[in-house]
Amino acid sequence: MKSYERLERYLNGEEVDSFPFEVFSSTQALAHFMGYDHNDLQDEKVYDEVIREAFNKFDTDLVRIGYGQSTIGKFLGSKVRVNEHGNEMVQEFVLEDYKDLEKLYQKKNDVKREFEKIIEFGRNIKKRNDFIHIGSGMNAPFTTASGIRSAENILRDTRKNKEKLKELLELSLELNIEWVKAFTSEFGKTRFHIADPVSSLNLISIKQYEEFSKPYFSRLVDKIREITGIKPQIHICGKSKKMWPFLKEMNISIFSVDNIEDMKEVKEALEDKIAIMGNVDPVHVMKFGKKEDIREKLEIIYEDCKDSKSGLIFATGCDIAKTCPIENIEEFVKVVKSFGKAKIKNFSKTLDK
Repeated sequence: MKSYERLERYLNGEEVDSFPFEVFSSTQALAHFMGYDHNDLQDEKVYDEVIREAFNKFDTDLVRIGYGQSTIGKFLGSKVRVNEHGNEMVQEFVLEDYKDLEKLYQKKNDVKREFEKIIEFGRNIKKRNDFIHIGSGMNAPFTTASGIRSAENILRDTRKNKEKLKELLELSLELNIEWVKAFTSEFGKTRFHIADPVSSLNLISIKQYEEFSKPYFSRLVDKIREITGIKPQIHICGKSKKMWPFLKEMNISIFSVDNIEDMKEVKEALEDKIAIMGNVDPVHVMKFGKKEDIREKLEIIYEDCKDSKSGLIFATGCDIAKTCPIENIEEFVKVVKSFGKAKIKNFSKTLDK
């Protein structure tokens, strides 16, 4: 059984061969191990070779296409460069002054055309590799806005320019929803993965979250549920504990938690409504740790959370480094499988109802 089928069957109350699991960015680490860098992955033959190897090594049949923190900002006119790790970094933000906000609304069709290029990329991957499932990764409105206007300015806006910031967040939300529609029209219904790193409580206060992030995020997940019939999964970097009561009331199926938080506490707070996912340290354990460190951490999560009422998915707390040892990823997979078959206990209904 491979990753996508395992997860979906598990969340629908079926017994599966092991707990679902995911090592975030394992494909990029595998590419590095195979001698490729991020530029090489633009080559179709290289890309296919890497995802096929990931399929064989890590049971990974899920390939997510979508956008990151700076992507929509780039489509609207932000100037972006790619660093040595293959990550996009904004050098010049398109929205320095809110007087230019109306001009961005006039560029929505430009963004839609760029979305079509991403769709075409996914379509071609699927044609060449019919064994994979095309899923989607995307960002939430508050994080999307940080690719259009700098996070520093956005944080200042939460105090000094609230109404204009909310107009920007409306635009971000609208473009997020356009992506969901475009993806679903092409590939059908799937469980969207939403990242929202700029909503981390390491960066903003819970009051800022309640006023500027939560309302737009909640509307996005409601719209995804409406369009697809499937509740999305989310990942929030850093501290998130004070958000948990709000998350519990949203249309979310899975909460992927950063390793800074305690999985047992997450389980106790959310297990009645949301499957919990996490949260092995991607740096100290996965990159620099030994195999016994990986086993120890996974066993702790297993003992603390195996009876979670809405389910447990093993994962890293965030993306691993491209230089993470492949043998550590293999150990992660091996240990999770050693826990044996899995089924959500006391399962009464799908998490998407």
